[in-house]
Amino acid sequence: MTHYDEHFGWSPNPAATAAYVGSLPEPTIAQTLLAGAPQERKDAFLWLPLMSVKPDWKRGAQGIGDCVSWGAELAATMLMAIQAVVHGDAWEAEAATEPIYGGGRVEANGGRLAGYGDGSYGAAAAKWVRNWGVLLRQDYSAVTGNPDHDLRFYSKDRAKSWGNFGCGGQRDERGNGPLDLLARKHPVKATSLVENAEQLDAALQSGYPVTVASNVGFGRMARDSNGIVRASGNWSHQMMFGGVKWLGINRLFRLFNSWGKSASGPDPDIVHQAVSDCSWWVTDEDANRMLRQGDSFAFSDIVGFPPRVLDFQKSSANWG
Repeated sequence: MTHYDEHFGWSPNPAATAAYVGSLPEPTIAQTLLAGAPQERKDAFLWLPLMSVKPDWKRGAQGIGDCVSWGAELAATMLMAIQAVVHGDAWEAEAATEPIYGGGRVEANGGRLAGYGDGSYGAAAAKWVRNWGVLLRQDYSAVTGNPDHDLRFYSKDRAKSWGNFGCGGQRDERGNGPLDLLARKHPVKATSLVENAEQLDAALQSGYPVTVASNVGFGRMARDSNGIVRASGNWSHQMMFGGVKWLGINRLFRLFNSWGKSASGPDPDIVHQAVSDCSWWVTDEDANRMLRQGDSFAFSDIVGFPPRVLDFQKSSANWG
């Protein structure tokens, strides 16, 4: 075990996950993106719009076992950056993790107090951002009258408290409090289960980030000469896939963690140090191992998952 043990927090709930997936109009990517022509062998680096709208972006570090919210947050944040660049939407701020953590544990699970033990599962976060929505790293306290609703900076204590009481904390009405109602104005419009590397590739090429929850670990996160980290050990953890590239005949996927600056080693294709600090490439085989555990979701900013013609390659003049 490593010194990151306290940062694991995926607690699988197969029955609740199956119920959520079964409730979706498009339960899996296979029913949408893969229904047409085969995907081309293209690179897609979904972090490039984020670095364009927020050049000083750096990955934060979770302080408790709230990794599920961090994986979902970065997917939502990348979506908002993509919308800002591709559709001309205004960029405001990153998504906040504490509402996702509390909302997924409490409101998305029927409104019952969840206790102070850490952990959640991927479908809970997906359900929260789809059925409620996303709140930003902004100060909402003037709107709600609650000083604890200043979300400009991550707080592990707030995450711990909201993990029991739900989004908004103890003084907020569960499910219909001021922050819940604000979140409902900004839902992720569709989520869909991603079950294998083919589906992951299709989602990423269309600009849809994918949360990934599994017990597949990556040891000391030390990259090889190609920037790859092979699976090693067990992590009960949620992360996020934010890119795909081809290295010869081999397909690789970019995996983002939530432990701040934690990865090391060569990273030949990555020009942004903040991205290199928190992520690495994983093989098709290891991605499949993670996705087969059945708790990984693509997030879309529009209803459904229609393929989009986007260029997220590093050579694109759009990104500098």
